[in-house]
Amino acid sequence: MQQLRLILFLVVSQLLWIPLAMAETDSASAPLTAKKPQHIEFERWRSILNDWRARRDQLRTARVKVRGEEQWSYTEKLAAGKTETRILRQTFKLEGRLDLKSQTQRWSTTRFDAQNEIHVQLSDLERIRYWLRNGVASTVSFPLRVWDPELKAPRSLNYWNPLDSGFNQFDITQNWYDSQREADLWYKGFLLTGTTNQKDSIKLTRDKAAGLLYVRLKRFCPINRKPGIVVSELCFNERQGSTLISHKRWIYPEKQKQPEHPFREVTVSWEQVDSIWVPTSVTTVRSQGQNISNLELEWSDLNLPPRQKAPRAIDDTPLDWSKIMIL
Repeated sequence: MQQLRLILFLVVSQLLWIPLAMAETDSASAPLTAKKPQHIEFERWRSILNDWRARRDQLRTARVKVRGEEQWSYTEKLAAGKTETRILRQTFKLEGRLDLKSQTQRWSTTRFDAQNEIHVQLSDLERIRYWLRNGVASTVSFPLRVWDPELKAPRSLNYWNPLDSGFNQFDITQNWYDSQREADLWYKGFLLTGTTNQKDSIKLTRDKAAGLLYVRLKRFCPINRKPGIVVSELCFNERQGSTLISHKRWIYPEKQKQPEHPFREVTVSWEQVDSIWVPTSVTTVRSQGQNISNLELEWSDLNLPPRQKAPRAIDDTPLDWSKIMIL
């Protein structure tokens, strides 16, 4: 009887020791253990993102026509506490050939036309409105600062890929990017979410009835060299080739609460052309409406070789009259 009790005691002791041993073994990697469910979700996210990239890369070449409009507004303090609100509105057209071969993701040919309008609203003069078109003042009796009317094709335009709309949506009329690597850093950043900082979190939910996938990413990263948080809420339409149809983004210091309104909100409409999903409209709202841009896109010649000019007609060689018998 005593031997039986001893055996039972040893068995129970061994069973109790197992979780303690596991706890001691995992103590050095407690953050990884705590993040295990999130780690699985991040792997799913990377798989989704790679699938999105593969579907977009189905388009290798195309001709694209873009009609765009961008509007900025800002308030400037004048003397004696007065303020002045200015609105810059720029319209432009872009036409070119998009060449995605060898992952260059660049335009092979482009034509860019734009024009400026400046709307000045003086709040202390009964909100009188003045309009400047292409830098030329109309009915303005005193000098005003005029936005540079000279518009050149920006270098960022060479690295703007419409298929990335919703993810990397930047002002194509600015000169921000000098290389393809700079323009594509956003993609690497999304892939690395959850690997460089274990505090990062992710939540994936699906609306099966509508065919929508919602992704919420919370990333901890420096903002102006101080601890900060970037939150992205993305919505994919899985029934339309896993296209990204909306993206909201918040950027704020780590010690503050998430603001009510996003810093940037992008909505994208897509259309299937020749079995490939391409964006047809992109609307971006930044800084609670202080900056708004709208793009309308038309696609043609998808995955077709470049149009080649007809070969020049070659004149017949001159006749050798010495070899012709005259009857």
